[in-house]
Amino acid sequence: MLIKLFTVLFLYVVAMGIALPIIPAMTLTLGGNGIDVGFIFAVQALGQFLATTFWGSLSDRIGRRNTMMITLFLVGVLELLTAFASQLWVLYILRFVFGLVGGTIAIGSAHAADITTKENRSKGMAVVGISFGLGFTFGPAVGAFSASFGGNQVGWADIGLPFVVAAAVAFLAAVFAFVLIQDSAEKTSARKSGLKDLSSLVNRYPNLKWMFFVFMLYTAAAAIMEGTIFLYMKDVYGFDRTNVGYIFAGLGILTALMQGGVGRIAKRFGERAMIFFGGLAVSIGLIIAPLFAPLFAFLAGLGITTSGRAFVHPGILALTSLDAPTEEERGKVMGALHSSSSLGRIWGPALGGILYERVSIGAPFWVAGGIMLFTILIWRSSWKPEIAH
Repeated sequence: MLIKLFTVLFLYVVAMGIALPIIPAMTLTLGGNGIDVGFIFAVQALGQFLATTFWGSLSDRIGRRNTMMITLFLVGVLELLTAFASQLWVLYILRFVFGLVGGTIAIGSAHAADITTKENRSKGMAVVGISFGLGFTFGPAVGAFSASFGGNQVGWADIGLPFVVAAAVAFLAAVFAFVLIQDSAEKTSARKSGLKDLSSLVNRYPNLKWMFFVFMLYTAAAAIMEGTIFLYMKDVYGFDRTNVGYIFAGLGILTALMQGGVGRIAKRFGERAMIFFGGLAVSIGLIIAPLFAPLFAFLAGLGITTSGRAFVHPGILALTSLDAPTEEERGKVMGALHSSSSLGRIWGPALGGILYERVSIGAPFWVAGGIMLFTILIWRSSWKPEIAH
């Protein structure tokens, strides 16, 4: 069951990853600057924040597979439309709507929680994490490769070509979801949903609010880096979208390799320790990455950060799913978790773009590292393990 879920999520993340090094280049081609790059990522995250809880709740009602197929098909449509974007304001709108339909990971996380036991929950969430790692390995690589066949001009056959490829991958993922995924949670229709119901859950299960808090700030720190890395490498090392795409691919390989040991580490040390020390690595890597001029030093900092992220992400997913009160409400809780992540992706890239353009090119990395360090210290002193199930 997990390998089937992995296949679908992998294809989805590949489709997303294709855009990662291309969006900044397209934004600059359409007349934007570093601030616009940050805000393009921010509006996409805003859309995801507004809709992810809805997709999680919908999957509780009509089934994981049906909801996943809908989101994947809509993602394909939006990727295809992005390929034809010819003005900056159009790109803003399309990426906002793209965010609205991006509920696949929340649904996949709920499905992984449905089909694993509490003892193996970290392993199930590691599968979700590995799909991220490999997806963001092949995605940017495919984006970089397909970009080499297009030019630097506006048009679907030029700078928009990678989005055509991304659309095809998303449609393929929808087909695989139909063929491979079997619903794992009982469908319900009478249960309440929305912020009021979610607030009630958080009041009854206080650890949930801390997991939302950590995931939001962790994601914001990661998004600051992801939103400015293209600008940094372009200005400092003269890299283009193809070069940056392959850098992202290398980081994805590292993530996948590190996450191969998540299950064993979680069983030996626990998810809480895994999150804390992973977060510490993220912070250290971000702070040291821009301190030294040579390329290898910058990549070493990114490598430390990536290694930490490989443990933080599945750890957060596992602890949250363990605190979800019932299987029937798990989709809503995991949707809310990813909404908190989307909230971090709203202000994170925007802040990164402003810092890059108005303060210094190293400031986004240093601020992101500080945010991560603050987050894990506050969480470690506030999260109460005796409440966890």
